Amino acid sequence: MAIDHTSISVPEDKFKECVALYVKALEPLGYEIAYQFGEYTVGFGSKLDAREGYKVADFWAKGAKEETTKAHIAFRASDRAAVDAFHAAAVSAGGQDNGAPGVRAHYHANYYAAFVLDAAGNNIEVVCHNP
Repeated sequence: MAIDHTSISVPEDKFKECVALYVKALEPLGYEIAYQFGEYTVGFGSKLDAREGYKVADFWAKGAKEETTKAHIAFRASDRAAVDAFHAAAVSAGGQDNGAPGVRAHYHANYYAAFVLDAAGNNIEVVCHNP
């Protein structure tokens, strides 16, 4: 079994800012906007993961009228350079550093990750498990 998709809620007044961050920060991982429904629902998917003629969106951002519970979403990267590129892109797009790229040996010896907070306070992580 694998996770098919996940979504986070962000306040509508911070939605555009959060989506702009995701666009730039997830680009090094091959993600782009795959779908947009109305003003406050955006689905992101990998350019490399198209199946049967349709785009696959596995990360969704949805607008909420009220404050929501903060989320922690972790994307898997194939190498450490992608983790570094994510962090640099996210911070340059306005994300708040919540953990620079580096090994988190308390998880395991090769756990290389970086963390940023979006405008809504959601913790977005990218991790590589390879040496």
